[in-house]
Amino acid sequence: MSTESQPQPMILIPIKGDVLLPGQTLTLRGLDALPASVRAQLARGAIGLAVVPSLAKEAEDTRAHLFDFATQAETVETVRMPDGDEGVVVRGMRRVKILSRKQRGRHVSGLGVPLTEPALKRGGLRALTALTRSVQEAAIAVARLSPNVSAELPARLAAIREPGKLAELVAAAAGLSFDEKLKILAEADIIVRLKILLRAALREQQVLKLAEDVKARASRHLADADRRSLLQEQMRILKRELGEGSGAHEERDEIDRLYEEIDRLDLPPPVREAAERELDRMELMPAGSSEYMVSYTYVTWIRDLPWGKTILPPPPPLHEARRLLDKDHYGLTEVKERILEYLAVMRHGGRSGGEILLFAGPPGVGKTSLARSIANALGRPFVQVSLGGVKDEAEIRGHRRTYIGSMPGKLIQAIKDARTRAPVILLDEIDKVGLDQGRSVMASALLEVLDFEQNRHFVDHYLGVPYDLSEVIFICTANTTAAMPKPLLDRLEVIELSSYTEAEKLKVASRHLIPGIRRELKLKADLLSVSNKTLAAIVRNYTREAGVRQLKRDLTTIARKVIKARMEGKRGDKVLPETLQKFLGPQRFQDEPNDAQLIPGVAIGLAYTAVGGDILYIETMLTNYGGAAGKRLSLTGSLGKVMRESVQAAHSWLTAMAETRPHFMGFDAARILGSHIHVHFPDGATPKDGPSAGLAIMCAVAGLLAGKPLPAKLAMTGEITLRGQVLAIGGLKEKLLAAHRYGKKKVIIPAANHADLASVPKEILRELEVIEVRTMDEALAHAGLVAPAAHPRRLRAVEKAPGVPRIARGHGHGRRHVLR
Repeated sequence: MSTESQPQPMILIPIKGDVLLPGQTLTLRGLDALPASVRAQLARGAIGLAVVPSLAKEAEDTRAHLFDFATQAETVETVRMPDGDEGVVVRGMRRVKILSRKQRGRHVSGLGVPLTEPALKRGGLRALTALTRSVQEAAIAVARLSPNVSAELPARLAAIREPGKLAELVAAAAGLSFDEKLKILAEADIIVRLKILLRAALREQQVLKLAEDVKARASRHLADADRRSLLQEQMRILKRELGEGSGAHEERDEIDRLYEEIDRLDLPPPVREAAERELDRMELMPAGSSEYMVSYTYVTWIRDLPWGKTILPPPPPLHEARRLLDKDHYGLTEVKERILEYLAVMRHGGRSGGEILLFAGPPGVGKTSLARSIANALGRPFVQVSLGGVKDEAEIRGHRRTYIGSMPGKLIQAIKDARTRAPVILLDEIDKVGLDQGRSVMASALLEVLDFEQNRHFVDHYLGVPYDLSEVIFICTANTTAAMPKPLLDRLEVIELSSYTEAEKLKVASRHLIPGIRRELKLKADLLSVSNKTLAAIVRNYTREAGVRQLKRDLTTIARKVIKARMEGKRGDKVLPETLQKFLGPQRFQDEPNDAQLIPGVAIGLAYTAVGGDILYIETMLTNYGGAAGKRLSLTGSLGKVMRESVQAAHSWLTAMAETRPHFMGFDAARILGSHIHVHFPDGATPKDGPSAGLAIMCAVAGLLAGKPLPAKLAMTGEITLRGQVLAIGGLKEKLLAAHRYGKKKVIIPAANHADLASVPKEILRELEVIEVRTMDEALAHAGLVAPAAHPRRLRAVEKAPGVPRIARGHGHGRRHVLR
C-alpha cells in the first residue's frame, strides 16, 4: 500500500437521503457546533472532512447508521442560510472507505483510506474507450433535453477525454437514485461506474422525452393553472419512480408551502409571475445545489416584502405633534415650525408637495432624533439607513442575482424590516455617499429613489420587478451641503440646524441628557445631580463642540464613576466645578498662552466645517531672501487651490497699496518686494480650503509688514478682491457661534452678510462686537493696523434686518454693532 493509501483521521458529517460524489458541491449545516479545537484542525488541514451517507430511516439517529464509504471534501465558501444560520459549501474530492468510527459528543470521527483504481484487465482499455464514448453521447443528449442545465454543458461533455472526470460530471446530471449513488460511491472500478451511469443516462433521456411529449399535449388543451398542476403531479410520479429518498419529499413539501404562501398574497401580476417562475425552476433542481438556494432566497424575499395597500392611522392633531417635538427637543423653534407645517399638510390629506426634508447641521445637534420624532408623530415605523461610506450603486439599487449572496438594496431591506410600504426612512449622512469615486452614479440612484414621479416604479436589481416607494416618507441628514451634487440637492428642502449656544447646551443637558442617563443607568436623582455652574464648566473646558454628543459622553462618564464609587462602598466626591478633574481628567481646552497678546503677523480667522464653526490661526513670517526676482511667497498647511489664491490676492493688493499709499500702509513697497513671506496655517494634517479666509490673511500679512500685532480677542472672516472689496461669505451663524465659544469679543464680517445676522441668537450678539466692512481699508482700520481717516465720516445706522437688534451709531470706517 502506497503512502497515499495510509489511513487518515477524518471528521465524519452524515447526510440523510443524499450522496455527495466527487466533483459535486453540497451545502452543509452544523459545522459551527463542532468543538473549537476540531474547527482549528480543519482550518489548518490537520484533519480531513468526509461526507458520509446515512441509511437511517425516519426518526432514527443519522450518526448511528452510517454507510461504509464516504467522500472526502474540501470547503469552498461559507454562506448565510435563509433562516439566519451559517452554512458551508463543500466540494467532493475523492471516495474513501471508512475503517473505523468513534462518536464523541455531537460529532463523529474516524479513520478512512482512499479507494484506488484497480488495474485494467486484458482488453479493458478497448472496452473502457467504447463505454466512455457511449456515456458521453447519452449525457450530451440528456443535457440538450434538460431545461435546468446550462447551455455550455453539452460542449463541456464533448470536450472531456478522461473517463474519471466524465463520470464525475455525468453523475451530477443523470438523475441517479439514492441506491445508484451509493453503488457509485463504493465502486473503485471505473468500468462498473460508467455502466451504472450509462443506464441512468438512457433512462433519464427517455423520461425527458416523455415529459416533452406530455407538456406539448397538455399545453394545447389545458389552461395555465391546470397545466401547472398536471406538471407538478407528473414530477412527483417521476421522482417516485426514480426512487428518490425522503430528502425529495421534504423539498417537495417546502416548495408546496411556498406556492400556498405566494397564492395567499395580494401581489401585482408581474411579481406573481416572477415568483411562480422561480418556484417552477426550483422543482427541477436538487435541494442541495447553490442554484436552489438562490431561488429559495429570492422567493422568500418576495413573500416577506409588504405589497398590499397600507392602512395607517391619521397624523395626530398639531398640538399633540408640537407636544411630542417639545418633549424630545429644546429650542429649534424655526425647525419645529417647518416640521409642523409638513405634518399639517399630511393631516390635511396632501403630500406636502412631495418635498423631501434634509436636516443639515453639525454632528450632535439632533438631526436623527428629529426624524424619529416625525415618525412618532405620524404613527409610522422608523427605519434608519446609513449611507456613510456607501460606494457601490448596488447598495441602493440592489445586487443582480448572478452569484450566491446577492441581496436587495438597502431601501428594500429597510422596507422589509419596517413590514409596511409606508414607513419613515431616514437616509443618514447623504452627503458622504460615493466619496471615494465619482458621485454621479450614486446621485442618479438616489434621484430615482427621492423623486416622487419616479419612485412609484422603482426597480431593485435583485427583485427585477417594480416596487412602489411613493408611500414612503424619506428624510435625509447631512453635515454640510457644500459637496452634494446640485441635481440631488434640488430634490431636497434643506432645513439648517446650527450649533448650540452655551445656554442651549445647559438647557438640553438638564432637560434631556441627564434624565436620559438616569433612566439608562437606573440612577436616582440624588446620585447624579449636576448644577448649571458645573455644566457650564464642562461645556467650556471639556466640550467645545457644535452639538452635545461629547457632553453626553462626559456626563455618562461621570455617572459611571459615581456608580463605581457607590458599589465600592465609597462616599465619592460631589460633582462640582472644582472636582471635575477627578471625574474627567485635566481640562481638554484652555486659552492658549498667546491669546493674551498676539505677535505681529498672526491673525485669527473663522472657518465653517462639517462639524460646525471653528477658529483658524494664520501665521506669517518675514525673511530676507528671495529678492524681487525670486520666490516671494511660501504657503504651507494643506491649503486648497481657493485658499492659495486668496493668499496671492492679499499679497498683490498689499504690494499695490504699498507702492501707491506707503504712508497709509505703514510700510513701503521695498519692504514687501525685497522680502520672502511664509504663510502657514497650523494643524497642517487637516486639509483647508474656501474663500472666506482672504480678509484674515490680508490682515496677518499687513500686521507682519507694519510690525503691529492684532488684538487677541479679534476674529474676522470675509472674501477679498483685487479692487479692495470685501465680499459675502457663508456659514456666518456657525462662525459667530465659534468666535463666542472661544471667547472672542470682536468680529469683523462683510457688510453683505448683514441679513444673516437675523439667524444668530440674540444672546450671542449681546456679547460680541460685530463690525461690518465693505472694503479692506475699513478692515485694516478696525484691526488697528492703520490710522482712521483724517475726517471720519459719521455713519448712519443701517436698516434693521428682521430679527436683528437695533444697531448703535458709530464713527469710523465700516459699521459697528454694539448690542447692549
